[in-house]
Amino acid sequence: MKKLLIALLLMGSQVMAQQADYMPESREKLKTGIGIAFTGTDAMWGYSMNTAYHYYLNQNMSIAPGLSVMHFRDDQENVLRTAQAEAVDLGFYLHLMARQPLSFEFGAGGNLRYFHWGIATNLAESYTFDETLIRAGSKRTFDHFTGGYFLSAGFSYRLNNNLRLLFSEVLQNDAKNNVTWDSRISLQIQL
Repeated sequence: MKKLLIALLLMGSQVMAQQADYMPESREKLKTGIGIAFTGTDAMWGYSMNTAYHYYLNQNMSIAPGLSVMHFRDDQENVLRTAQAEAVDLGFYLHLMARQPLSFEFGAGGNLRYFHWGIATNLAESYTFDETLIRAGSKRTFDHFTGGYFLSAGFSYRLNNNLRLLFSEVLQNDAKNNVTWDSRISLQIQL
């Protein structure tokens, strides 16, 4: 009986050792990146930073909580406008051709977003924002904390077994209709 048990253990360990090459890759990946952002709410350009933790349900689907920060600034002759947006989101992603060197990613989900606007006018002209008149020579801040959604599409290139370079486009909107478009470049690291 002992010999049979030892033989089964040896055969089992040999089979497991042979299958090590076929084990699935890690289910956890961290994606972090930077981007160029545009807010259509008041037509301003800026930059973004983002990070997301992807947990893969299988090789083609993942769930990812994420965090993104965007900063916008527009300095015109009659008004200075700045905006800062922070968003926490939860998304569902579909990864096509995930094991190939070039793969595609599509995502959608919901977010909670805080948008802070700062607007200052010159001494000669007034400015209207969010249905509020800002008189000449004054400044005003506006804070929007709302829920919304995002849509994402992109492609990635595998640099090695643990690292991918991702290019993506992300559209975000919220209940106050603060629309942002973000072109991102990211690194995805397998944990």
